[in-house]
Formats: sequence, structure tokens, C-alpha cells
Amino acid sequence: MSVYSQCCAPQARAPSHCWDLSDLVEIRVTQGQETEKFIMIRPLLCFHSSFFRKLLDPNGPFKENGAKIVDIQDDIKVFVAMQRWIHTGHINDVGVKTLPLALCKIWVFADKRGMPGLANDAIDALHEYTAYHGTIPTPTIPYILENTLPESKLYKFLHAQYSAIQSNKSLVNDIERALRPDVFDEATKSFLLMQLRTRIDFGGPATKEVEYKRPQEWVFEDRCRWHQHGPRGTFD
Repeated sequence: MSVYSQCCAPQARAPSHCWDLSDLVEIRVTQGQETEKFIMIRPLLCFHSSFFRKLLDPNGPFKENGAKIVDIQDDIKVFVAMQRWIHTGHINDVGVKTLPLALCKIWVFADKRGMPGLANDAIDALHEYTAYHGTIPTPTIPYILENTLPESKLYKFLHAQYSAIQSNKSLVNDIERALRPDVFDEATKSFLLMQLRTRIDFGGPATKEVEYKRPQEWVFEDRCRWHQHGPRGTFD
């Protein structure tokens, strides 16, 4: 039995009629100068994504256009991870762990494309990484700050993780790096200095919502507080 908390509102499984191999769509994903084509089962993709459910509505513009081809701008590797997740239900391959920055990119993709199940699995994988390693790699911080808002679940996870278990030594090392020229942007420096200020003011107003934990306690965190518990996957 897993020691990690289980989601109180797990993503519904796609019903069998979503696996309609006669109803396929070609998604052309462009990233910079590179374009890759993906053949997807339309009902299955629509079940998991509100974005694609609207885009590929058979009674909307998609039907009127006639061609079953859609072009989007996105990260090709992230789209590959999403395709794998749709078919297997897993982000990580057996014996291969997805790195934190890639997990953050998957979360941002899922948030943008209306895929709460994928976003929740990415958060869970990030939590398991930090529970094992006791930290989140500093290079992920600029990406999160640039691509999320403070009220987003991923930003809240970063803040909770950094506040709860990042060691003082690790925090000081990160700040020393941040103060060097051209290492981190201003937003990342501000985030790290805010964390330092929180440590200095421990017990005061700055830490009213911060609960400090030992790394071994972080394992048992209720991950639902970083989950998106919106409408489950549906396909009509």
C-alpha cells in the first residue's frame, strides 16, 4: 500500500466507447521550426481535455471544416508525455522517472488544455520526487514563476515545499547563487529572498500559514490541496 495520500476525487476512467478507433484525428504540434504529427482517438482525447472537447466538437467548426486535422503550438515532448498518459494512465515509464522541470511543463500544459487528471498526476509525481530528494531543483523555480500565477496549484505547491522542507543550508546556497550576475531573474531572486525572510520571521506574521516539517513528514502531505477537483472527464 502506498504511503502517499490518495486523491479524494480521482479522475474517472474513460468508458469503453471512447476507444473508437474509427474516429481518429491528426494533431499537428509545432514548436519553433519543428512540427510533429500525432494520430489521436478523438473521443478519448475529448474525454480527458475540455480544451480538445470544445475544439473537436463534431457539431461545431471542426465538423464544418471537413478535415480531421488540427494545428496547435506547444511543447512536442510534453505532448508525447500527454499521449502516453492518456493511453497508460502513467506519466513515468517503468524504471524511468520524469525530471521535475519536465513535470512542471506537463502541469502547465494540462492546466492550459483543461486536463485536471494529468495536472494532478504531475503534482503527485513532483511531490514524490521532493519527498525522496528533500528538495526541488532550483532551475525549476524560474519556469514556475514565469508560467503560473500565485493562486495556481503548482505555485502553491512550490511555496509549500520550499517553506516546509527546504533546508536552511540549501536555501542559503540558492540565495548565494541568485545574487551572482545573470544566474536567476529578478522574480526568482525575490522568491528566494521571500523564503529567507519567512525563515527569519519564523513564528511571526510572515509564517502564519507556513507549517514547517521534517522531510520524512512531507511524505504524508495531503496532496489534494494541490489538485484540481473540477468536472471529471466526460464525453457525450
